[in-house]
Amino acid sequence: VVQRDFGDRTNRKHARVKYTVEDYGPEFYREEVEKVLGFKLGEARPYKFESRGDLYGWAKTDDGLWHCGCLVPIGRVKDDWRVGLRKIAEELKGGGGFRMTCNQQVLIADIPEAKKATIQRILDE
Repeated sequence: VVQRDFGDRTNRKHARVKYTVEDYGPEFYREEVEKVLGFKLGEARPYKFESRGDLYGWAKTDDGLWHCGCLVPIGRVKDDWRVGLRKIAEELKGGGGFRMTCNQQVLIADIPEAKKATIQRILDE
């Protein structure tokens, strides 16, 4: 909403959030986001990128959920892949989901421990 209302819509090369923040300043942008949200945002916390790239295989996060990164050849989901992902989606109904990475791979996210073995079995097919 903030980008829509304050962003430059006349110049396509200048129509990005980073330019709106640059033009109006980060404090203005933050205040406008807080108005839309209806609450104040917390202070920025330090963050460090430790790796760059996609996750392949299984990883467990602090919330106890599993995530599985899958290599999709040439970034195209087709044939057996499509069928398998559909089976996984049916299995995860009501929780979990899919995310596409910036490198056109699939991340199956938020998998409960109880469903991990079933998802692995479908992936193995």
